[in-house]
Amino acid sequence: MASLDGPSKARGFSRVWETLSTAVVLVAAVAVTFVAIQQWRGSRMTVARRAGAIEPPIPTQPISLTGLPSLGSKSAPVVLMVFSDFQCPFCRAFAEDRLAALRLDYIDRGRLRIVFRHWPLGMHANARPAARVAICAADQQKFWKMHDELFANPNDLGPGGLTARAAAAGLDQGRLAACLVDPRTEATLTRDRVLGQQLQLTSTPSSLVGLLDSAQRLDPRKWIIGAPDVTVFRTVLEALSPAPNHR
Repeated sequence: MASLDGPSKARGFSRVWETLSTAVVLVAAVAVTFVAIQQWRGSRMTVARRAGAIEPPIPTQPISLTGLPSLGSKSAPVVLMVFSDFQCPFCRAFAEDRLAALRLDYIDRGRLRIVFRHWPLGMHANARPAARVAICAADQQKFWKMHDELFANPNDLGPGGLTARAAAAGLDQGRLAACLVDPRTEATLTRDRVLGQQLQLTSTPSSLVGLLDSAQRLDPRKWIIGAPDVTVFRTVLEALSPAPNHR
């Protein structure tokens, strides 16, 4: 049987080494590509969440509206319950743009009622104190004035800023101070937080749209997550309760 001489063996080892090196490079390239794909998928998932593509399950039971801040007729056939955070930029877009359009076309015409619930995110240090001030503003029948003040000044929600916002909304400072330490204020905030957890919310704003039932509760039909173009809201609202001239 023939045997390899020295140079032949060297060439053989060289070819083996080149093959192994190529394999290592290919494995590394595959690994880098896999990581890049996972990062891309994660990025796409984040964008999808922000765009409202991921929705919680539709609740199967009606939800009480008793004692909640609201805009519009209490007999409006459609109710939009928005879970919001005063330090959230998407919530601000809803409050300052989408809500204005909905007010003109639906709320002022008796077709829609907006109901507000608090969902301050842990990442926003000033969101919870702002929510507490808004709850106290509701006790003085000035929730929506406070709502507008808070969203109009997102970078001034520290203690001094909240005091200024409360004064601008016309709140009685003595009543506000007493309300802020009242256990019922924290209980109201906790009530909304617990409901949001039960509904499996993960982001703000999250708007639950439904019909007003015979017991004056929200009969849930559709989630709208984030602050998409107002045409998305119009499409959902028209499907639930078409304008009279469309019937």
